[in-house]
Order: sequence, then C-alpha cells, then structure tokens
Amino acid sequence: MKTLKILIIFVVLILFSCDDDNINNGLEDPCSSGGQGFSISENCGECPQSSFFDNDLIVAELITGDPNGDYYHFYSVPPADFIEFYSYGVSTGSTSTLDVNWQSASSSYLYLGGSPIEDPGLAVNTIQGGSNAGDNVTIEITYAETFENELFSVDATFCVTLDEIIIFKEYVYITDGAGLKVVDVSNPLIPNLEVTLPFPTSHYVETFNNSVALVGQTSVTEPYVSSVNISNPPISSVLSSLPKSNTTSILTDSAKIDDVVILTDLHLRNKKFDLDTNQAVDVGDAHGGFCITNVADAYFMLLDGLGASTYNVDNNSQLSYPFLTNTAILNWTSLVENRHDWIGNDGAFTYVANIVDQKFVKLAATATQINEISSINISGYPSALAIFNNYAFVTMSPTPVAPYNAGFDGIKMIDLSTMQVIDSAILSSASGVVANGNYIYATDSNGLHIYNISLGTLNLVSTYSQGFGNYIAL
Repeated sequence: MKTLKILIIFVVLILFSCDDDNINNGLEDPCSSGGQGFSISENCGECPQSSFFDNDLIVAELITGDPNGDYYHFYSVPPADFIEFYSYGVSTGSTSTLDVNWQSASSSYLYLGGSPIEDPGLAVNTIQGGSNAGDNVTIEITYAETFENELFSVDATFCVTLDEIIIFKEYVYITDGAGLKVVDVSNPLIPNLEVTLPFPTSHYVETFNNSVALVGQTSVTEPYVSSVNISNPPISSVLSSLPKSNTTSILTDSAKIDDVVILTDLHLRNKKFDLDTNQAVDVGDAHGGFCITNVADAYFMLLDGLGASTYNVDNNSQLSYPFLTNTAILNWTSLVENRHDWIGNDGAFTYVANIVDQKFVKLAATATQINEISSINISGYPSALAIFNNYAFVTMSPTPVAPYNAGFDGIKMIDLSTMQVIDSAILSSASGVVANGNYIYATDSNGLHIYNISLGTLNLVSTYSQGFGNYIAL
C-alpha cells in the first residue's frame, strides 16, 4: 500500500495549495464546476473527496518548442509547499507514467517535498488537453492494488487553467576556471550568455532535477563542491558550499539513483551527497574514483585505478562493494595529471573512454562478472564523454605531459551498434560535451560549438566564442 499512501498524501495534503474557502467543505467537484482543484474517487470511504486550489498559488504553463515535444509545467509558488509536475501528455487522450526521466513522450514527472515521486504503476491520463492561455486542462492519476485479497483503487483528477504559453528555453552550464557560465541555447544559431557566477578554479559541473547544479573546484582554498540554484537559470545563484576536508580532494564526477547522489573523488574516498543539505559523508572503500555512471537506475558502475566495478546502494544509502562477485581489472585505466578516463552507459552496455591506450571500450555486466565486448582505437586522450541515442561523443585533446602531449584534438562520434567512428571535428583543447534532442554541445578553448546530429553526422550550426570552458552540463 506504499504507492497508494503516497498518492493520497500527494493529492490531498500537498498538491499545490488549497483555497481556505472550499465550497461545501470539499463536497463540490472543482473539475465539474469550472474551477481549479482536485477530486478523488476511490473505495476508501474515509478519504477526502475534493478541494479547490488557491488560484494565486498555482502556475500552469504549456511549454512549446522543446525538441522532444510540447509539455505541461505546473508548479506552486510560496507560501505553498513547493511542487512541480511535468508531462508531455498535452493532447486529450494522452497517457504516460510517473518516472524520474520525464523527458520522453511516455513519461510524466512529479517533484514533491524535495524529491521526485517515481512509480511506473501510477498512470497519468490527460482527460482534457489545452493549447492556449485560459484553456482548462484535466489530468487523472490512477492506481489499483490488491491488498489482502481486497482491491484498493484511486482515481485522482486535478484540473487547472493554463496561465501562459512559453517558448522552450534550453540552457547549458559551463565551467571555465574562473566561473560558471549559464548560456541560453534555445536558439542554437544565436546562443546567449545569461549570467556568470564566480568560481575561481571551477572545473566540474553537473545538474540535477532541473533545479541544482553542482560545481567542483581544484584549488585547495576553494570549496570542494558548491550547489547552485538553477530553477530559474537567468538568475542562478549559489545556495551553499562544502569546503575541502583535504587539500588533495578534487571532485571528478557524480551520479544519482533515487535520492542518492554519489560524488567520485580523484584521490580520497567517494562521497554520498545530500542535495538538500549540501552535506557529504564518505562511502565505499578506501580509495576514490575517476568517474561513475547510473546503469538503468539499478546500480552504479565506477571507474577507478583498479578498473571498472559495480556497486549497489543499500538501505542506508551506502555503496555496497562489490555488487557483483567479480570486477573487471582493466590495467590500462590510468590518470594523467588531473585528466582521467570517462565512463557512461546506454542502459544495456557500459562504455569507457580510456587515456593510456586511447581506447573506447564496450563492457557488459552479468550476475558474476564484467566482460569486455569490444574496443576501438580513438587516437586521442579523452576529456569528456556523452552517450546519447545509440551514439557516443568523445572530446579528446593532448595533455602537457609526455607521452600524452600529442594526439587528436577535437570530438568524435561513434556508432555504438557497430563500434565505429562515423564522424569527427577538429577543435582546440576540446574539454567537454553534452547531448540533447538533435544537438551536441562541445566546449574548447575557442568557445561553445553546437552541432546538429539529426542526419547521423556532426554538422556545425554555430560557434559561440564566450562559451569556452573546461566542462559542460545541461
């Protein structure tokens, strides 16, 4: 009954903020009387039936122009408890499920009380869609569960009026050694720098929940990691910072499962990080890691000086090592100054971009071991890796250290099915890459380079000189 309780709490107690002047003590259905609110039909006779929203505390938007399609964004404003709901089900009759990965046509997303509500058993149905300001939108969330041979079911219907239609905004976040740059790339032809936040030795950045960016710095006197509020990107601001516990500590990567974020550290133990409190505790074994990836929301795969290993997350949110009985001891895994190998996955296989052997490696994890499936020579030293839509995008550049001071400098596009390089572009000190929709965003010393990949090749759309940097995140 866990999911049922979550649903009832979500609808009855927290969803947006309810009006103090609910008609007939909640007996009138807002969705049947042209209001904004929710109603419930279920076999739980003691459950409240309906309530009206405070119209001043709820914002309902239709976002248009997203490469993945139009979507709804409903959220509350203070003093209401904060909540966000996203769904690509904008047309009447659309169906989806609640999932942490809402950016697809078959998923919706609910962020409640500081964490997402993730349960594919909760069906989201669009009873009435809308496309103009003032249109009424009705969404139904259904759930059924048999408990002790008795069927419990809930149909929770909420209705809102669209306040506005907004053209999709896409942002990238770039560290450049001096600060964090927030760049609007909604129009890939004309990127625009929205704001720069000072981070004197910034090198790493990653974003979570479309609301927080984590920024890591290299200097012994600067914070280990800082949280940045990016819920409204043009006015992004620093929330808080966590100081270094050791002068050799450097954040190298991060990955999230459920509410657990794991930070890998170049020299010290990895850390479990709390996005809400900006506090961290050591986890895992005695050594740190180069990078980490979330594999199908089931486990982490970590790359360190010993090779590739899989980790589970136990009930105490600790890394359980190892998750499998064997690990892949990849002897070529290495570190050159602060440069390291990178790891990513497509849900089925894991991929490693390696410095020493200039390899791109495909791995498969089974119940007993990690197997190398195949590898190719990429003729360069990786600086970043993005796995997207059956492709890998690897930025590479020489390092100041011999014998790694020569090699390809740019970005390569790899077909994961054939494990072949299908396109490449020359850059200057290529440093970061991310992918979304039809576009690849790569950074180097000359700027931010945007490529269209809809035709299966790297087609340069624009170069934005102010977008130079060390690393990039979406």
